[in-house]
Amino acid sequence: MNEQVEYRYCYCLNNPLKFTDPNGEKLKLWQLGLLDILTGGVVSLTATSLITTEVPTWTANAAGLTFINSFSGQDRVDNTWDIWNGLFKTNPKLSQEDRVLQWISRLTLQAPQTQAGYTASQGRNLFGGVDNVEFFDGATLVNRNNPNVSGGGMTLSPFILGTNLEASVTDLTFMHEYGHTLQSARWGPYYLPIPALLSGADMIFGGQKYWSWDPGYFRHDIRWYERQANKYASGYFENNYGIEWYEEENPIHIPLKYEHRERPSTLTINKY
Repeated sequence: MNEQVEYRYCYCLNNPLKFTDPNGEKLKLWQLGLLDILTGGVVSLTATSLITTEVPTWTANAAGLTFINSFSGQDRVDNTWDIWNGLFKTNPKLSQEDRVLQWISRLTLQAPQTQAGYTASQGRNLFGGVDNVEFFDGATLVNRNNPNVSGGGMTLSPFILGTNLEASVTDLTFMHEYGHTLQSARWGPYYLPIPALLSGADMIFGGQKYWSWDPGYFRHDIRWYERQANKYASGYFENNYGIEWYEEENPIHIPLKYEHRERPSTLTINKY
């Protein structure tokens, strides 16, 4: 018997830094079970249906792509299965219960963007647009290196389709995109038609123009959905890595006045 569970004054199994939920936002397994009972089994039936249909489909898809990509070299074959693995990668910093819920959410509430992200990633790899695949705290970076353009990305559930990004706490743009994975989890089925669609459309229709009153930021940088992703990322990296968020690069608030500051070559990490 685990005495730490029985002793009511021993909070969080003596690990208060790991087992935290300050805003009461994490859905627990018992709550999911209660919701399933109240809905007559809709939750479990939906999850079972998606898992039993989508996972075999994705696996068969990866197997077929392996054959096609084998004619283009081992790297593309390896990327194919790394992308497939990204469907199942969860955040090791979470408790086992929360990791299970993260995966269930990915295949249910976030199913539209998960499917879109997986399809886009495999399609990109099929046509030679992937140089490396990296995993970071439940996210999968599908990256292309291009010295002729600056870094950027598009996030669909756990998949970050990046250009010149590194899955690291020293890559400011990657950290912003990781914030979109957190945004996807919170918005669930509404992420794709609202934040993701608005963000993508903005990049196409004028988002890369500077504000006339503030030459320090692109219009896209301070849209509400981008600042919200920065807010989520800021909290995550501060709590888990002790990193002070660099708001001049990834603003959380609309800047009242632009003041030029040198972008740091590296970020200061206070703790791990």
